[in-house]
Formats: sequence, structure tokens, C-alpha cells
Amino acid sequence: IVIPITLSDSIQANLDFDTAGSFVLDSSFCTQNKVYLGKPIEISKWGSAWEKEGSKACYYSSPINVKIGNNSVTYNRYLQMDYRSTIRSKEDGLINFPEKDSTHIWELNFEKGYIQIYPESLLACSKDIFFIPMEIQEPGRYYINLPISLGLSTSHKMKRKWKCLIDTGMYYDIALINNAQEIGCLDQKKDAIWTCSYDGYNCRYNVTATVFDKFKIDSLRLYTFSYPVGSPSVKYILGLNFLKHFNLFFDFKNKRLGLQPIDNYKRVYRPLASRYHFRIETNKNGKNIITHIGDYEKNYIKKAGLKVGDEIISIDGIDYNKITVSEGDRIMKMDMVKYQIRRQGRIKEIIVH
Repeated sequence: IVIPITLSDSIQANLDFDTAGSFVLDSSFCTQNKVYLGKPIEISKWGSAWEKEGSKACYYSSPINVKIGNNSVTYNRYLQMDYRSTIRSKEDGLINFPEKDSTHIWELNFEKGYIQIYPESLLACSKDIFFIPMEIQEPGRYYINLPISLGLSTSHKMKRKWKCLIDTGMYYDIALINNAQEIGCLDQKKDAIWTCSYDGYNCRYNVTATVFDKFKIDSLRLYTFSYPVGSPSVKYILGLNFLKHFNLFFDFKNKRLGLQPIDNYKRVYRPLASRYHFRIETNKNGKNIITHIGDYEKNYIKKAGLKVGDEIISIDGIDYNKITVSEGDRIMKMDMVKYQIRRQGRIKEIIVH
């Protein structure tokens, strides 16, 4: 959801909304609109939890007033950075809930794309709203203990209570990270979909699930990752494709989250995500070595007989170091490709279908 706001009574901005984010203003937006924030208290890096690198950011702590609709809210900590380039967004920055708000209900509907802010006294306690305690550790850190029953197969059922970080900036249903104990059970399933991700790959598992002991989800997608994500203390993250099943009611006064099921929703996809087959890395001697191969039945790299440790010399007769982007695209569309490799000192040719 993108929220239109007003700064200093007259400056208009459109900000991405992310529960697990910060209040960020884009540097170029501030320059163009002559937004003066004073002297920063800190200069350091800021960026997505899904990537290793961050961008330089200036942090501020003097109060700033923001008008959202007819509501005026105050943010006590915010930052300025090259937001548009870092997050690859066209908006003017990023916004989260204000640090302290004990008087309003924030109702979010990501399926219809709206946010409503109204007094806590107006929250109608409908029978179809599940209320669950919400733990607020710090600004941008909102947790619930999600009671969930999973059907991993016709014979394997699992009942858990996951402490989940709510992250509307993540489009996955639920991410299991940082050695969450169920990852081993998921690894035993043979029907995972492997896709390329920012610093490696992720695996997607379709499961049946029941949450709150009564709301059934037929095709919940659980994700695991090949690399560390975010804070090591976080094991489970609730993302957009889970939250789009509900109207969400953030009640900060009573520290609870209300979830009201909706009938239908449209799944968010990452259209440019490609299937993961293997990883090639250049070692200190400048050789291109296969360091990992996706372990699933339909992986054509594995079926062809390529192995971890093989040095890639050429593909389709082209020196691997000289393959251009356009040639790489052409090779990916071919039905059959010849790999020339070096394995244990011997040159081999392997046909990959």
C-alpha cells in the first residue's frame, strides 16, 4: 500500500507502507522540496533485511509531524537516504506505524489497498474477528504467536505455535529462517519449488494449514532460504500473501491484532523469479567452479551429470568468461546445451537438456 501524506502542512509525499520498516524520506525528494531535517544524530547503513549490503543513511531524532488523511501523527525517529535506488521504488520514502499510538485503530486491507485510522472506541468487535495478543518489542517489530496446524502430507501432520514477525514488505506467505526447527521436516519433502533469490536460492513448499484452530488455508506457501535473513532471533515471518486473507486491525492500546477473514484474495507474485539450478563462483585463481547444485528431481543440471567441484570452461562453445547477457539469454532458451568442464584435471563435455 502507498500512503499519501503531508509534511510541514503543505509538502505532499507518497510513501510505501511496511510494518517491519522505518520512517524514511528519499534524499532527492527532500532536496527538491527543501525539506530541512536539521543535524543527524548518526550516519550509518540501512537497507533490506533480504540483502547483505546497505546504503548510507542519516538518522534523526527530533519530532516530525505527519498528516495521514485527517490524522496528525508524530514520528520521533526517522532517516534520510537514497531510498528510491536502494529499494528500487518510485515513491518518496517509506512509512511505518508511529512509535507511540495508544488512541487509534489502524485497519489495513492489502487486498483492497486501503488503510483506515480511527479512534479505538469505534472498533466493532464482530464475531468473525480473531483477536490475538501482539508483542511490540520496538518500532517496526510486531509479533504474534500464531497457532497453526500443518498438513505436510496425507500422513504427516504438525501442530505448532510460531512467534512470527509481521512484515508487510515481504510478499511470501510465511518464511522460515535462521534454523527454524521445522526446516528439517520440509527438507524431506520432494516437491519443493527452487527459485533464485538475492544471495542464493529459496525453496517453496505448498501445504494445507489451519490457523486459530478454525480458519483453513488450502495452499499455504512456506519458504526456506539458503542464506541468513534479518535478525538471528527471528525464526518465522508473516508476509503479504498470508495477511491478504484478512482485514487487519492493529490495536496498540490493548496490544492485540485482529484478523477478519475475507472471502477471496489475489496472490502477489514475483514475476521475474527464475528457477534455481546451480551456483557458479569464481575462486581466487580465477576459475569458475560449481559450488552448489539444487537437489530436486527435475533439475536438468543434476540430471545431466554435472557435479559440485566441476570447473566450467565454456558453454555452447563460448568461453564462460566471455558470455554476454544477450548470449546468456539465448543459451537459456535452447533445448540442448554443451558444457565443457574440467573435472579432476581432465576435460569433459556434458550435454545438458
